[in-house]
Amino acid sequence: MDIQIIDREDDFFDLRASWNALSAHMSVPRPFFLHEWIWTWWKAFGDENGLQILRFKENGRDVGFAPLQFTRMSRFGVPLKALTFLANAHSNEAGFIVADRQEAVYPEFFRFLKESQKDWDLIFLELLDEAGDFVEFVKAMGHLQPFCWGFKPSIGSPVVELPGSFEEYLNSLSRKSRYNVRKKKRKLEEVPGFEIRHFFDVWDLEDFWKYVEEIEKESWKFKEGKDLLSRPEVKGFYKTLIRTMASLGHFRGFVLFLQEKPVAYEMAFEYRGELYSQKIAYDAAWAHASAGFVLKTEVIRWATEHGLVKNHLLGDVEPWKLQLNGKLQPHVHLKLYSPGLRTKMVAKAEFEGIKKLGQMKRSLIEIKRVLL
Repeated sequence: MDIQIIDREDDFFDLRASWNALSAHMSVPRPFFLHEWIWTWWKAFGDENGLQILRFKENGRDVGFAPLQFTRMSRFGVPLKALTFLANAHSNEAGFIVADRQEAVYPEFFRFLKESQKDWDLIFLELLDEAGDFVEFVKAMGHLQPFCWGFKPSIGSPVVELPGSFEEYLNSLSRKSRYNVRKKKRKLEEVPGFEIRHFFDVWDLEDFWKYVEEIEKESWKFKEGKDLLSRPEVKGFYKTLIRTMASLGHFRGFVLFLQEKPVAYEMAFEYRGELYSQKIAYDAAWAHASAGFVLKTEVIRWATEHGLVKNHLLGDVEPWKLQLNGKLQPHVHLKLYSPGLRTKMVAKAEFEGIKKLGQMKRSLIEIKRVLL
């Protein structure tokens, strides 16, 4: 198997057809692995980092891609040259683009790392599906000599299994959650102008984004600088992403109106019969009426009516997601430090706390479930 390094934007852009042909046949296809998604991410967040995409070829055909970049990081005050995925918290999940040759691609990847270990200090592969092929491969290997390595817990995005009807879904909830869903909607329906509008097409995007900005500026996130508008690169990423996904037929936007004013929105993507809820925000003035929660449950109603089988509540665990009967889909980070005294000292400090951190994170999730 041959490995080609793609370090020029033009060459990355030209991989689209082959890349998407592989992503369509992955064991668990996700929209985050589409070439268009990762290209949009790179243009928004790549900044001064260096492309280092690995292209795996066998008998002249593409069998896998590792979407990587060189970047600078610091751990415990020690500067490091790191090789990471083209991903961050806005990506939700990251990994290799590989369909049916995992057993060949993954060993070749680690062979490449050994041969290039003088070029990097840290391999930081974040947002890996804990139950995915690559993580299973690494765990089965048991050791990755000569590296210091370990897994670290990451986000645990809940996934709601959708039955054939909304009533069936409601019946799957706890009595308390079912009561809350119905009560909160009835309360909001009494407000004049209650309406949910759909924005699915490219020509809807200008209006949808206008409502997104209105709602974001009135949200609690805006006051804390955690909204989509405060950082230009984040705003640019989402504006481009929804246009790109709409052009592919995957975008689903929902806005709740009360008193002729937008008060909550959901930005989602439909892909392979599943709905991926990327962003949900609401006007803080309507927090007492649970405007965001009502919109979310109505989106689930829409998804069941259109035959979708899952709703991914992207991002980390939050109590309201568990109320919706979301089942945890855990993710992990994989960190590998190159051999050497300096990196071994950093690795020791890094991994001593990982086990305790993982135990604490899982305990907190379990406590949330019990309380709900």
